[in-house]
Amino acid sequence: YPRMKAPSQLAVTPQTSQHVAVALSFVYDYVQSYDQERTKFEEEAKSVIQRLLNSVDKNNNLQGLTALGCLFQANKECAQVICSENEIGRVLIITCFDGRIYQLLGAETLAYAATDKKICDRLASTGMDVLKMLYQSKDHEIQVRGLVAMCKVGMKGGGNVNDAVIVEGGALKLYDACKKYV
Repeated sequence: YPRMKAPSQLAVTPQTSQHVAVALSFVYDYVQSYDQERTKFEEEAKSVIQRLLNSVDKNNNLQGLTALGCLFQANKECAQVICSENEIGRVLIITCFDGRIYQLLGAETLAYAATDKKICDRLASTGMDVLKMLYQSKDHEIQVRGLVAMCKVGMKGGGNVNDAVIVEGGALKLYDACKKYV
């Protein structure tokens, strides 16, 4: 809500998502050794995130991006379990909405998500144009997140040397772009 500049009934600060991620991490660590509870946690998380991402209300879409990003911060294995191709596709669509906040939260979520090979494969095949759009943004925060996601997708690749995720010379351009921020 602070990023969305929207009023909230709860006291929310810019650090709230990190606090929620820590809490979710502790809960998931606790239920991880109990199959039934872990499955219930994953099903509930998936249900909430799908409902928010698939809503026609754009405010709910932003909450879905935030929730999915929080879950990736809390426990990437859990987030990868619940994050199917549909969710990544929906994140890509929401990221293309007009407005800085959609691009910022979408870029952040994609950067978190680009740790899984299947997700990277999906982003390499259908999401590189969106990642390039994010990187070419005039907004520094969006640009950095887009660059991080592109680098992660480029590193994960398709697992096969013959699968060219980044065109010839593209890795060097990516390296030069990263150097600007270091």
